[in-house]
Amino acid sequence: MRIMRVRETVKKLEAVKTYGTIKRCGRRRRYRLAFALAAVLGIVSGGTAAAASQPVFCPQAVAAGPDGSLMVTDCYSKVIWKVTGDERTVYAGKPGQKGLYGEPLGGYGDGTRSEMRMEEPWDIVPYGEGYAVSDRENHMVRYIDAQGSRTLAGRGREGYEDNRGGRALFSGPTGLAADDAGNLYIADTGNDVIRRLRPDGMVDTYLRGLSGPVGLCWHEGALYVSDTGNHRVLKVENGEIVWTAGGAEGQADGGFGQARFSSPTYLAVSEQGTLYVSDTGNAAVRKIENGTVATVPWDQERYPGMELVSPSGLVAADGALYVCDRFNRQIYILSP
Repeated sequence: MRIMRVRETVKKLEAVKTYGTIKRCGRRRRYRLAFALAAVLGIVSGGTAAAASQPVFCPQAVAAGPDGSLMVTDCYSKVIWKVTGDERTVYAGKPGQKGLYGEPLGGYGDGTRSEMRMEEPWDIVPYGEGYAVSDRENHMVRYIDAQGSRTLAGRGREGYEDNRGGRALFSGPTGLAADDAGNLYIADTGNDVIRRLRPDGMVDTYLRGLSGPVGLCWHEGALYVSDTGNHRVLKVENGEIVWTAGGAEGQADGGFGQARFSSPTYLAVSEQGTLYVSDTGNAAVRKIENGTVATVPWDQERYPGMELVSPSGLVAADGALYVCDRFNRQIYILSP
């Protein structure tokens, strides 16, 4: 019953299918209202009015952390969580005052991890000795390590300019991926391109011709891209597209030409090279291996009476696939 009510709320406000294009479509306020309404009514996982009074855990993206932990971005609470088993603690971030619908308000500020302020922490990846985090509404990429936080790239205002990190301009950066040479790839969603922060501190444009790209991941010399607005997934090597899966909205498994996605967002890759895709518009997780797209089965035995509503961040680690569902306020574990 709770899942159905969430689905009805999301459908009416057109929130689920606007990942990567929320700002462009002018739906961000309605998206926040949908989640706030769900939390107040107790219809998200955890599901009572009393639960709504507790700190909200709204996992957006996830990365493997030290000692088997998970590092999780939370766009709603404006923090980075460290999750170990059933325990979670705030690793970085400091939410501000409450907004119109009771949601925490963000901001901007560097310093110690507990002093760090973010507007919309979207993605997180291991980078250097710490983690890179895309701060979408601040149009920046941030960095967190044991010493604190600093800004890697962006000026805090929207635009498009290749320049040194602190002088570059972005428009709603989302997905991140780091390669073995120290390059950080950034899905510059609002500008329809993939940017690259090089080890020398310069930001350049790596790939053009996209529509609201969101998800990125790197594996064995290739960058994988979810071209969200074009409903397709790309493999890119040396700035050139090697293959394309999908390309029209729908839901279908099969070869690259037959497969269909609906607003694919986050990506993850296993050590074996299997690529996982959050097919957010279809409320499903897909996988790509050996030239074929297939749907990852939902584990009804482990999660009876539940289902994915809005899959987002993914990570394949320790033989399992971890899947964030922001509206269900859960990280699910699926067999890869």
